[in-house]
Amino acid sequence: MKGPINPLAPAQGGAAPDDDSLHAALLTLADDLLILPNRAVADVLPAESLEPLSLDHAPWLLGYCRWQQYKVAVIDLVHMNTQRAPQATPRRARVVVLRTGGEQPAGGHVGVLTQGYPHLATLNRQVLHPVELAPEDRAELILARVQMGHQRGLVPDLERIGNELERLGDALGPSA
Repeated sequence: MKGPINPLAPAQGGAAPDDDSLHAALLTLADDLLILPNRAVADVLPAESLEPLSLDHAPWLLGYCRWQQYKVAVIDLVHMNTQRAPQATPRRARVVVLRTGGEQPAGGHVGVLTQGYPHLATLNRQVLHPVELAPEDRAELILARVQMGHQRGLVPDLERIGNELERLGDALGPSA
C-alpha cells in the first residue's frame, strides 16, 4: 500500500534534485485552505452531482457522486476535521475528486466539497512554514498546518480519510 500523499515531501519524477518548489493544488473550504500535490486531484465536478444520503450517517458524510464507474463518497472536510457545523453550500461550490492513495473505497477516491475550482500553484519551500495544529484539528487526519505569507493551510492525510470512509462503507453500499 502506498503512503499518504504529502505535498511537503520531495517531488517525484520530473523534478530536478535541486528543485525547491512544490506543484500544489489549493482548494478553498468553508473556513480553511487545503493544500495538496497536483497529482492528488483526479477531477472536478459540479456541486449538483452530489446525491445526498437519506440514511443516518456521520454528519460530515454529505452523500455521494457518480464518477467514472465509482460511487464516490463526498465529505465536508472542515466538519470531519473540526466537528464545526456545516455551512450552506455556496453558489460556486464544486466536488473535487481526490486520490486517497488506498484501494478502497471507490477505487481509492473521495470527493471533497469545496468553494470553487482548485487553484494550481507552484509553492516555494522557503515560503511554507509549519505551524501547530489548531486546537480543534483531529491530529489523526491532518499531516500538517502551514503558513504561506498571510494564509494558513492544512495538509490532510488522505489515506486516513479513506480508511475512515471505509469503516462507514455500509452507509454507501457498493461503490460501483
